[in-house]
Amino acid sequence: MLQWEIVHDRYRAVSGKREYRVFHDPESSRSQNRPWILVIREPREDGVHTHVFHGAYPTADEAKKAAERWEGPPPK
Repeated sequence: MLQWEIVHDRYRAVSGKREYRVFHDPESSRSQNRPWILVIREPREDGVHTHVFHGAYPTADEAKKAAERWEGPPPK
């Protein structure tokens, strides 16, 4: 289970090499019904983060549940 902390009005959790962030942003979600954004990213060797997943959810709890269930990107 991810351990969430609040950092600058956002939720953040780290597990292994992945960082999970949940934040409220109705403008970027493209939907007033799904204003909570989940972003999952991984650091590369050069220290830059690679964007892995981006999704919009109706509540912060739904976004955090989605992060818990996320199993990784589809195979290439």
